[in-house]
Formats: sequence, C-alpha cells, structure tokens
Amino acid sequence: MDRYCPIPSPTDSDTLACLSVLVKIQHNLLECHDSETLFASLLPDIRLAACTSYAYFFRNVPLFDGQPTYSLVAESHLPNLPPRKDRPNFALLPHAHLPNWTATLMNHGLVFGTPNDFAGEERFFMSLHGIHSILLVPVIAGKQFLGFLGIDDCVEERKWSEADKAPLAECCLCAGSCAFAVADYPELAVRLPRKDGTDGDFGSRP
Repeated sequence: MDRYCPIPSPTDSDTLACLSVLVKIQHNLLECHDSETLFASLLPDIRLAACTSYAYFFRNVPLFDGQPTYSLVAESHLPNLPPRKDRPNFALLPHAHLPNWTATLMNHGLVFGTPNDFAGEERFFMSLHGIHSILLVPVIAGKQFLGFLGIDDCVEERKWSEADKAPLAECCLCAGSCAFAVADYPELAVRLPRKDGTDGDFGSRP
C-alpha cells in the first residue's frame, strides 16, 4: 500500500468530525499574532479528537545552520508521556534526516504508516522516539510549504482511516491560511513594487 499519497477530499462526516477544531482556528485567528501561539492553542484539541499520544507542528526553516531544517514550534502530549521539545534530535530535524517524508510533504502529500511501512532514516526516526504509528500533513499557504502538522501513537500500531486523515488535512488547510494571515513567516514576504516598476521594501502578501 502506498504510504505517500495526495491529500484526500473530506466527506461530510469527516468535516463534521473536525468542525469544532475549525471553529477554534477561526476564533483564534482573531486573537493570535504568531504561529506558535496559534498552533499551541490548537494541538490539544487535535490530539484529543484523534485519540493519539502526541500532536505537533514543525515549521519549515529553509536555511538553518547551513541546511534546510524543521523546527518544532508547538506540541501536545498525553499527561503520562514526556515532552519531546527538549530532545535535540526531535526539536530540530534537518530535511536530510527525513528525505522521503520531506519529498512527499513538499509535494503536498500525506505521510502515514507504521515503522514497517518505511525504511532507512524514517524507520530509524520512529524507532528512536518510540512511535508505533504516524500521520503527517503539510501546512501550505498559497504555494509555500510552511511545515507540517503531525500526530503519532506510542501505544499501538494503528491504521489511519479516511476519518483520521481528512479532518486533519482540512485543519491544515485552514491553519495554513491563518498562519499566512498572522504574517510571521519571512518567506511569505514579498517586495512591494515602486511606481517606477522596481522592487521596493518588503511587505506582507495581500
């Protein structure tokens, strides 16, 4: 079974299942002024709705210490599990450490499965952090890959259903728009043209 696939279209029941999270995204957009606050407020609800061990958002940093990297922005976890934010091999993830997942996410696809569904770096990553099942969804604003939202289960292997994947994808679509709106992503900045047609100062996209 192909574990790298396009984002599914949510059904009516899927949309209903994630409605409360989507409403909260829209509400928090009015109050949050940066992506860290936005995702930190959403992840507990997403984790609870999906009944998973962890939920997290990684920001895509095009160049960190000389290489493209994912940086952990926010996470939520079960009370009996430790946070991962203090693990250097989790909080900062070079793209090269997850090459297959990165290729899929940057092409707007979902990644999901158990360690046996992957090989090499990705399988090692899941083993290192005790992950039995994982689901990652890209967060996109326009055509910009901002990062990914992930959930994983450290208790048992599970097969992610469309009812799991579609609501999370819908949340990421909405969250991407919100992250675009709070405008704390330098890669979303553009040079505003001067009247003579040359590039002027940087400003946020309209």
